[in-house]
Amino acid sequence: MEMLGSIPTISTNAVSVNKIKIENMETIILIASSVLTTLGIVLVIWLISGVRSTQKQLKSYDEEIPNIYHRVERESAEIYQNLENIKDELDKNLDKVKDELDRNLHDSHNDLDKRFDTSYRAMYELRDNIQSDVDRLIEKDLETNKSINK
Repeated sequence: MEMLGSIPTISTNAVSVNKIKIENMETIILIASSVLTTLGIVLVIWLISGVRSTQKQLKSYDEEIPNIYHRVERESAEIYQNLENIKDELDKNLDKVKDELDRNLHDSHNDLDKRFDTSYRAMYELRDNIQSDVDRLIEKDLETNKSINK
């Protein structure tokens, strides 16, 4: 800067260099802001695309939920039916076992009754035989005593 009197003067070279530097800085800032804006727009588009694909997935999941509920209900009904069938089969088997046990108990009771009757009859026959033998022995003894006493 030169001074002419009391008025400062600026050389045109310094102004043109400063003007070029400012223009270059403006260009760099413009390029940087363009790149950042482009990146921002790309990011927003990518985010929108991600949100839309997530919405589509959620929609397909929402459509699957009733199917899942129906499938769970169907499987639950099948399991319940299987359990009922198993219970019915166990009840039938239990009834068969009970009937067989009742039949075996009845047969054992009848067999025991027959054995008791046989033993009872044999015991009374033996008693009768013994009684007749005892009566004969008593008569014989009496006859022997009478013959000795005479």
